[in-house]
Amino acid sequence: MIRVLMVDDDPAMLEIAKIFLERSQDIRVDAIESAKEAMVKLKDGHYDVIVSDYVMPEMDGISFLKWVRRQDHDVPFILFTGKGREEVVIEALNHGADYYLQKDSNPQVLYAELTHQIRQAAERQKTKRAVLESEEKYKALFENMNEGFILYEFVRDGEEKPHDYIIRDANPKIKLIADLKPEEAIGKSASEIFRSKIVPFLDIYLKVDETGSPAKFEGYFPSNDRYFSISAFSIGKGEFATIFSDITEQKRMDEGLRRAHKQLQEIIDFLPDATFVIDQERKVIAWNRAIEEMTGVQKDEVMGRSVSSYIEAFYGFNRPILIDSIFSADGEMEGSYSRLGRKGDAIFAEVYVPSLYGGKGGYVWATASPLFDDQGQIVGAIESIRDVTERKIAEMALRETRDYMDNLLHYANAPITVWGPNMKIIRFNRAFERLTGYSAEEMIGQEASVLLPDEGREEAISEIAYTLRGECWDSVEIPIRCKNGGERIVLWNSANIYCEKDRTLMATIIQGQDITDRKRVEEKLIQATKQLLDIIDFLPDPTFVIDQERKVIAWNRAIEEMTGVSKEEIVGEGDYAYGEVFYGMKRPILIDMIFSRDEELESHYHHVKREGETLFAEAYVIPPRTGKGFYVWGTASPLFDGDGETVGAIESIRDVTEIKETEMALQENEERMKLVIEGANLGIWDWNLATGGVVRNRRLLEILGCPEASLAGHVWDQVRIIHPDDLEKVMAARRDHFDGKTKNYMTEYRLKQSDGRWIWVQDRGEVMERDEAGRPLRMAGITQDITEIRQYQEALKEANRKLNLLSSVTRHDIQNQITGLAGYALLLSEILPEDPPMRRYIDGVLELTETINRQVAFTRDYQDMGVKSPEWQPLEEVVGRAAEAVPLVVAKGPGGVAFAVEDGAEGIRVARGKGAGIEVEISTGPVEVFADPLLEKVFSNLLENATRHGGGVTKIRVSFVERGVVGEEGRGKDGGGGVIVVEDDGLGIAAEMKGRIFDQAFGRHTGYGLFLSREILGITGMTIFETGEEGKGARFEIDVPRENYRWCHTP
Repeated sequence: MIRVLMVDDDPAMLEIAKIFLERSQDIRVDAIESAKEAMVKLKDGHYDVIVSDYVMPEMDGISFLKWVRRQDHDVPFILFTGKGREEVVIEALNHGADYYLQKDSNPQVLYAELTHQIRQAAERQKTKRAVLESEEKYKALFENMNEGFILYEFVRDGEEKPHDYIIRDANPKIKLIADLKPEEAIGKSASEIFRSKIVPFLDIYLKVDETGSPAKFEGYFPSNDRYFSISAFSIGKGEFATIFSDITEQKRMDEGLRRAHKQLQEIIDFLPDATFVIDQERKVIAWNRAIEEMTGVQKDEVMGRSVSSYIEAFYGFNRPILIDSIFSADGEMEGSYSRLGRKGDAIFAEVYVPSLYGGKGGYVWATASPLFDDQGQIVGAIESIRDVTERKIAEMALRETRDYMDNLLHYANAPITVWGPNMKIIRFNRAFERLTGYSAEEMIGQEASVLLPDEGREEAISEIAYTLRGECWDSVEIPIRCKNGGERIVLWNSANIYCEKDRTLMATIIQGQDITDRKRVEEKLIQATKQLLDIIDFLPDPTFVIDQERKVIAWNRAIEEMTGVSKEEIVGEGDYAYGEVFYGMKRPILIDMIFSRDEELESHYHHVKREGETLFAEAYVIPPRTGKGFYVWGTASPLFDGDGETVGAIESIRDVTEIKETEMALQENEERMKLVIEGANLGIWDWNLATGGVVRNRRLLEILGCPEASLAGHVWDQVRIIHPDDLEKVMAARRDHFDGKTKNYMTEYRLKQSDGRWIWVQDRGEVMERDEAGRPLRMAGITQDITEIRQYQEALKEANRKLNLLSSVTRHDIQNQITGLAGYALLLSEILPEDPPMRRYIDGVLELTETINRQVAFTRDYQDMGVKSPEWQPLEEVVGRAAEAVPLVVAKGPGGVAFAVEDGAEGIRVARGKGAGIEVEISTGPVEVFADPLLEKVFSNLLENATRHGGGVTKIRVSFVERGVVGEEGRGKDGGGGVIVVEDDGLGIAAEMKGRIFDQAFGRHTGYGLFLSREILGITGMTIFETGEEGKGARFEIDVPRENYRWCHTP
């Protein structure tokens, strides 16, 4: 359904139009009788097409159209009116109307045409929006797709063989491969991007291009150390595209899994405990070195073999062992082991195996656990077997003293452990359990090294080895790893227990003291001190700290740079060494006044201020090391201990040289500005928009006619004396500036002084402050009395009017006399005999009267040159009107100038004359130039000169180009400017005349045409030159400054 908003002040016309249009089932019309109502409708609702009358009260159709376009409405707009003037059509189309339809035809035909135009406009708008949406979707998809996309084209050598390829297009993912943005990569070759003589994957892409078959492969880019999965496919001979995704992390994960599997095998192989692994089918998949040594069975004998192989390795016959319980009930194991238990998924047991170590036998502690896949399914099992024979022997050897040792160990407050000569733990007291979280059952039989954290492990093992060689620990600090993953720092002492018979080492007893909390406090203190020093070091202001003895304890980077004295030179120094750094002598400075007040010292500073315990002072210093003087602002504060006693002081110094220099410069500028304002005789005002209060200088009060009034007043004081005819203009100028439509507020208006005299003033101002919503709060500006200037302007206008009147009267009288003279000459030619000399004289008189007549007419055409302000003019229309005005050049049709599009060339219009056979081609494009309103006369003169004096001219071409340097003389400037070219195919201008054709009174006819054309162009900074070649036609080039032309969209 097409929604139409129809605006016409004629209710009958609205009703008829609504009936005709809504006969079409797809059109619905909202009929509105005024543009004001339509504006409200547009704000509240959406319409597909607007149809508006031209002539309406309050606001005509063109003004309504302008309002619609200012609101950024792109809704199609059809002007439907009875006015058929050409200027109305042009103005409507220039302001964005889509169609123009006159009401003066048959209603049936008229409304059929209107219905057709409405449908066309709505469909075109719908298509336009669909295209925009489609483009946005494609762009969003292309730029935000997860994969990268690049379009390539092969680069061929002299023999047409592809040797490289360049990027034609790419999405942002190209940054993954080339570390470039798409706009940076487009147009570059692969060898250039990857900086390689060997073009990556060229053979693959050539094969894709030759066969047309896509290819998918993985590629490695050493420039950024990344792997990509790449799919390449041909999109036409010589062109191909790739879609790629980054698989670096996947590749590295795969490689990590391979390495992890290998490392796991190596870890199992080097585990000190005998260990083997079986899969779900109970086949051996791992068999480490320790179990080879324990059983005498090599890995190659059991790997990949079934259950019987590993059972026989232990017992020599087939029977269930611990690892099998992972796949079966525990009941099958009962009776096979002396101790059997389960903890979570793990099963553990102790047993004596007589066949171990070649029949020597031994006690073992075995632990079996299941292995799970990602879904939690059991896929195998692992069993670890520890030889505990020595532990068993040690238990028996120490049985006599066990009760005593147990009581001694378990009831001691200090953590105590005992290990044997093999460094395996045989006692683990309750205090140690509390310290580590491990139970004695978990730790007995383990090597002492299991309690050591990874960091510093080797050094700690070396310390333990010392005890085995008979040495004792005396306050040795070694960290302990707890069950929860944490660490405790312990201070250890040790003693050795020897066998009385042979003095062999039986065990080592170790007692510890947990000093973790103490160490943490120490570390925090150290860290806090370091952080404080780091903070001071990185402070932007030069800063130093002294202790109570006036020794420097901190000296940051900024003060090193300021003074040229490094931290190493000054830290630890006392005796006012820091004073020497700044003043070249050891003397107290600001920081010393923290400890005692010194009036003599205060006199060295510009001023000293105290705020509580903090001191502030300003001084000028010249550090001896740098020799560079500057103003500084110092701040010194005391440092206190926990009891509130002063233990030191800190001073921060800020270089305020720029601020001081700025203050002095501002003061100087203020004084200079005051002189300028007083010299310019300007009134100054500062307006508080919230309160209406205005602060004014004395000169403004003089302009307002109340010099004795207060400098502080109210804005109404000035508003009430504005001329009633000017008040709305002033208020509109202020509103436009408040709304941000103008950068500055400027207006001219009349004020009534206290003596009743009206004066002209000019206001210039700017909003200086706005609130968060953008509303103006404060505005400042100047007011100037321009009464004399306005009087001079009015006098000039009046003088010009009188001169034009005098010129018009004089011209009229001269033309009357010339007409009479020509009439007498014609009568003489009729009554005089056919005497050749007499005929020649009469013809001369007639020719002179015609010349005088043309010159008089010429003064009429150019009398307004420079009188009216320059304006923006569409160049194509100006030249068209000029061509229309030249006789025998342009054929006229019903619509004015008849233009025909030649060869379908967009933007080129051709006009052909009937009699002269001269063709005028206008190819300026949609450009406007800023020029005097008499610009059309310039082109009329150029075209007329070509037809009169061109010598066989058949074609005239007018064009516009933008370029940097124009003509052989290089008149234009690089990077800007445009040129209007007027050229013909005639005989051209003789070389000896080129330098004179723009002179005053030169040439045939009036002699002023080109001279005045140059003057008209010069009003807005344009210049004209003749650059053609004699014999090839005349060529005039008009240089247009860059700021005096602009491109416009054609309707």
